[in-house]
Amino acid sequence: MQRLAATLLILSIILTPTAQGQNSNHQSWLEKSLASAQKKIDDRGPRANTTDWTMLGDAQLRIGKTKESIKSFEKAIQLKPNMAKFLWQYGIALYLDGQYDKARTQFETVHKLLRNSGKISTWHFLCSAKATDADQARKSILPASKHSKVILEKVFQRLHTSDDSIVLDQIKSSGDAAEKLAGNLYLGMIADAEGRTDDAIRYMRIAASSTEIGYTADTARIYLDHLVKPNKAH
Repeated sequence: MQRLAATLLILSIILTPTAQGQNSNHQSWLEKSLASAQKKIDDRGPRANTTDWTMLGDAQLRIGKTKESIKSFEKAIQLKPNMAKFLWQYGIALYLDGQYDKARTQFETVHKLLRNSGKISTWHFLCSAKATDADQARKSILPASKHSKVILEKVFQRLHTSDDSIVLDQIKSSGDAAEKLAGNLYLGMIADAEGRTDDAIRYMRIAASSTEIGYTADTARIYLDHLVKPNKAH
């Protein structure tokens, strides 16, 4: 249990936005973070450990280097297989790379540890919807009861329906920029999973325009790029 606690602590440090990121040049900070993580791997060579590879994969994912991040996360898991149940970022990378079945399995692995996480359940739904369709995915939504914010509770409710207003009403009534960001991000992802590309891009553009800094904002920007690359007309 001590090792488990230590691992969770390390990951919380890795994945929490630092004061360095709270500035107007976030892209520059992301690039510096990536360079630093890569340098550590290069300097340590074969002595690079699971944490080193996780940090690199995390930095690669946040800057949009999805395929590279998958390789780094897989190296981390190769060195310490038990790490797989912590690496929800690996699931995101697989999803963005179109490996929906593998991503779904990864989120099921993470769900064993974070059984109450609505975020994990939502990502799992997205993977299932992409692999099959939204109606089939709704039959296998992973249970969740822990929602850090009201908006995430609304998102989880939305998974069971086709009514965006459940989330939109909360977005309109909330004065929290982070909640508005999360609401539009998840509405965009759900719309994409349901095959509503125009709606997905519209929601994601709103999310990606947020001035918030952190993993959610980075995900919105990466996902928007993922959506518009094959849709240059939008």
